[in-house]
Amino acid sequence: MKRDFIVTVLIVGAVSMTFVPKVSSADDDGTHGFEAMLFEEVPVVVISAMGREQKQQDVSQPMTVLTQEDIRRSGAKSLSQLFLRVPGMQVRSDNGYHNYVSVRGEAGTLTNNLLVLVDGAVVFNPAFNGTRWHAIPVTLDEIERVEIIRGPGGVLYASNAVLGVVNIITKSSRAKEKNSVEAKGGSLTYNGEAFGVNHQFKEEKWGVRGYGQHDKQFGWDDQHGVKAHQRLERYLFGVRSDYQINDQGQVSFSARGSEVTSFPNIVLTAIKTHASTFLGNLDLNYKFSDFYDMSLKNNFTYHIASILGLNDEDTYTNDVTMQNNFTYDLMGDHVTSLGTEYRNTRVITTPDLVRNTDYTHNTTSFFLNDEYKPSENWVFTAGVRADKPSSLKNNDPKLDAWLLSERVSGIYKFDEHHSVSASVTSEYRFPSYNAEEELYWEFFPGFAIEGNINLEPEKLWNYDLGYHGLFLEDKLNVNLAAYFYTLEDVIVCDIFGPQFIYRNHGEIDGYGVELDSRYHINNRWSVYGDYSYILLSDDKINTPTPYTALQGKTTNLSRHMIGSGARYTAGPWEADFYVKYFSGLRAADFFGAEGVHIDGYWKPAFRAAYSFKLAGKYDTTTELVVNDFFNSNVYETVSRYEREAQVFLGVKVLF
Repeated sequence: MKRDFIVTVLIVGAVSMTFVPKVSSADDDGTHGFEAMLFEEVPVVVISAMGREQKQQDVSQPMTVLTQEDIRRSGAKSLSQLFLRVPGMQVRSDNGYHNYVSVRGEAGTLTNNLLVLVDGAVVFNPAFNGTRWHAIPVTLDEIERVEIIRGPGGVLYASNAVLGVVNIITKSSRAKEKNSVEAKGGSLTYNGEAFGVNHQFKEEKWGVRGYGQHDKQFGWDDQHGVKAHQRLERYLFGVRSDYQINDQGQVSFSARGSEVTSFPNIVLTAIKTHASTFLGNLDLNYKFSDFYDMSLKNNFTYHIASILGLNDEDTYTNDVTMQNNFTYDLMGDHVTSLGTEYRNTRVITTPDLVRNTDYTHNTTSFFLNDEYKPSENWVFTAGVRADKPSSLKNNDPKLDAWLLSERVSGIYKFDEHHSVSASVTSEYRFPSYNAEEELYWEFFPGFAIEGNINLEPEKLWNYDLGYHGLFLEDKLNVNLAAYFYTLEDVIVCDIFGPQFIYRNHGEIDGYGVELDSRYHINNRWSVYGDYSYILLSDDKINTPTPYTALQGKTTNLSRHMIGSGARYTAGPWEADFYVKYFSGLRAADFFGAEGVHIDGYWKPAFRAAYSFKLAGKYDTTTELVVNDFFNSNVYETVSRYEREAQVFLGVKVLF
């Protein structure tokens, strides 16, 4: 423990010094006025923290914003790959196309403590409280930005916003975006095609935008010495329409879908898994006066999960949220938000997986939050949320009442260059549909996984400290966060006789630090880096057996992650390089007593691009992307697929 703390301090210091290069006496010339860098605080207006527009410097939670520039220059071909460069996020590739993603905790197949949204619509599957990243029906080119809250989401969000929130915000159809076509192809038999179209009507008050994408590739084929060829094929599609009612209001509608098929073995093509996601959003925002504005959202989500070609699980979720914001002056500036949310979920499953094949539950919520600025230097927030989920049906009297989540925070701005923040938050994570009650899967005669009607929700107490600073004529940007949390009534799947049963098992304590730093040298060069340290302890957990699923809650993550990168722009040329080191970990094996030890490894990525006019009038960009080009033949997850380098080329034409 003491050694880990010393190592942490040394690395934080080293990273901070590494990203303060010698200042050039004069900026080099470049045809691109390159100001946007990775993790640039652009846009300064965000919406995920409070459900309304606010300046990012007024957000007390540690937050990272990935802009269009970041996404385009990352070279990522899937959504989950974007998070590799975010401090505090564990991103590990399982088989070449499926990634494990988490914030401040274990990175497993289906992380249940990270809330994922698309334009505010929940896309995690409440049946198992996890997210299928490759089935999210949004292409990278359609994303305006991604706002990532590291830590609990506050009183705005219900269950699953325990350790983080990812809000994927798509482009407005009223924006003047050109139409596009794109094609990519490379090793691992990877190929993809995409398009986007955009049109405005009525003096640009009304717009319609549509997109589609198809891609497929083979995964890594060496599974610890055994050939296990895999293949993934995806179709993503959607449409969004925005209409400006007047200067005070706007209404938006979107419909999106995905069809994803994966084959565990290309020889046995009858063995396949299938996942589909369909999203529908209807949003109304209206400002009645300088005192009062409101937003009304109705989101519908439909998930399909299939194995061996059968529809094993269909999940329908309808969510309605109304938020009212009141702006006024009372011994300082206030913005008070009062809202309500109602979420209804229906799960239909095959009889051989659950006791009840048609199950419905709902959650009713109310939330109140106030942001108070007594002066230009101080920002205080305080809020409370009350949730009543019908799924908690055991005999515990305290669960018959409303579950309360609270948050208080403060920010002090020394000046426009330096600020500190602190917050205390409590959150609940409700048991999933499967874990709570209905699951009964007998995968061997007399040996099954069983749900538990007596589960209590997990409760988190989280404490955050933060610092933001600008140095060297605002060219060096440093963000530092430190946190401690206690997760009570942890839910694990524990062996009990011949069965695995979901149970509550005490507490997990976690603490860590997160640092990201970037330096804009001149119009051509910028450098950036990040470092994260996390330690989880299960010392307080009581369990009748040393089952590895419990141990995996604290060991299935890298304690140290350190990344470094550079970005270069010169006229039509762009180049980006990033590499990250993940320290070793022990991944829990579902049946093995010891799990799988994974050595520390490096994860590199490189992208080079050249832009030109095709036929003298069409903006065209060609790119070369190389991933994992050294330190290959390692494995990153318990599946033990040995990593392979991947190279692909891409071309995109705007018209």
